[in-house]
Amino acid sequence: MTNNVFLIVFLFLFLADSVLHLAACWMQNEKLQSLSKPLLMLLLSTVVILKAGGRAGAYIAIPLTFGMIGDILLLKPEGKRFLLGAGSFLVEHLLWIFIYIKAGAFAAVPMWFIAAGSAVYVAALVILFIAIGKPKGAMGAGILLYGAILCALHFTSIAVFFQRQRPGFHLAFPLFLAGSSLFLLSDCLLGYSLCKSRFPKSDFFVMLTYIAAQLLIAWATLCLGVGI
Repeated sequence: MTNNVFLIVFLFLFLADSVLHLAACWMQNEKLQSLSKPLLMLLLSTVVILKAGGRAGAYIAIPLTFGMIGDILLLKPEGKRFLLGAGSFLVEHLLWIFIYIKAGAFAAVPMWFIAAGSAVYVAALVILFIAIGKPKGAMGAGILLYGAILCALHFTSIAVFFQRQRPGFHLAFPLFLAGSSLFLLSDCLLGYSLCKSRFPKSDFFVMLTYIAAQLLIAWATLCLGVGI
């Protein structure tokens, strides 16, 4: 009973902080953005731990922790902070991929589908790289590496489709696919605004898609861990 109360309280705090942060982005209030952003993944991790508990909760909270580190570093996305922040999110994506591979996401995926999917993602990555102005040096290399891992995350979410008959996977598939798609969209918007040109309310749309992505991926992984 007590655990359920805490779960409701922290879920409310996460949703309230999300609304507060998005409002700050819309109003371009940088101070409020800086205060609310680091709490987002901390509160979501707490919700996950209270919901799943034990090893399942830790498995999901660890990737979200790297997301929190990335959020903090990207409060000022300049120089090394940008690369370190992107590196933190890269680790988060790799951890999500690891969790799903360990759960057997690719066990029933045909090799031809993996080959065809890889070709499509490589082509998409090249097109997006050109669209943001082909950044050079460490920035360009980092974007390509990060983009490749992000595509791998999205492909992993599609692979879950082949396991949809297994307990938990039928619920995880649409949530994980939606979450990874929103993460892809969020980072494309961020990359365009940083490397090409900022567009009206760019922070709001980047964070709206990002928060939804993190929530959906965590929810999908809870479906695997606790069978909801």
